[in-house]
This record gives sequence, C-alpha cells and structure tokens, in this order.
Amino acid sequence: MAKYYLKWWLELTKVPVEAEERVKGWLSMLEMVKADIKSGATKGWGISAGGEFAYVAKEAAKQKFTPLNFLI
Repeated sequence: MAKYYLKWWLELTKVPVEAEERVKGWLSMLEMVKADIKSGATKGWGISAGGEFAYVAKEAAKQKFTPLNFLI
C-alpha cells in the first residue's frame, strides 16, 4: 500500500469572511479527517496553532485528498 505525506497551507483568499460559513467548512473537513483516523488510514495528522498549515500521513491504495478538496 502506498504511503503519503501531505502538507498544505491555508489560502486566505478562499476562506469565507462570515464566521458561520468558516466554521461549517472547517467542521466538514474535520469530519473527513476523523473518519480516516478511525478507519486507520490516517497514521498522523496535525495543524499549526494559527491554522495556517497542516499535514497528514496516510496509507492508502489511492490518494483521497487533493489540493482542490481544501478550497472552501
């Protein structure tokens, strides 16, 4: 099985201005991360204190996340 290390940075121009919309987007992405952790596909995950960047270490037959998944 392939192993992936993905690191991404927050694109501030794509983040909604309204706090309610931002929270909705963050929570939907967090649910995907939680599901992968629970299934064992995600071996490591972390985000910076300010939220500007994050990483994930995964084992998967196919890469699930692409840069377009993270545009809110």
